[in-house]
Amino acid sequence: MALRGAVYVNGVIKPAGEAVVPVYDHGFLYGEGVYETLRTYNRVPFLYDRHQRRLRASANRIHLNVPFTDAQLGASIDETVNAAGDMKEAYIRVLLTRGVGELITIRARLPIPRSSSSSSRSTSRRRASSRTASTSASSTSCAITPDR
Repeated sequence: MALRGAVYVNGVIKPAGEAVVPVYDHGFLYGEGVYETLRTYNRVPFLYDRHQRRLRASANRIHLNVPFTDAQLGASIDETVNAAGDMKEAYIRVLLTRGVGELITIRARLPIPRSSSSSSRSTSRRRASSRTASTSASSTSCAITPDR
């Protein structure tokens, strides 16, 4: 069965069956990413502002850089919905990952999620250095598929 829809990956929109994610993307390798799923009504993303705020909050929790404004992501979603063709309604899945990077298993270089408890000075320093090293690149994809 042919996949219907369109997919935006890092600025390039392709038919759903042709889109690929690099195998060294940390979202693929390690699950380092966040996502939001929403749908359209009358081809307009439903509650977009709420989903965008939640995506940013989730990214912040794992120290993930969000490399676009809300308006830029909205424009990319609109462009991808239009590229998906003649669909009455669609499901939208926005995925933001750490991006393509080296294969790392060094614990000190991995991002440390924020904690609500107080932390020691050395932990804060390690968080700051890992955040800088870990968030320099990110990857964005947006999949648009028919609402069945």
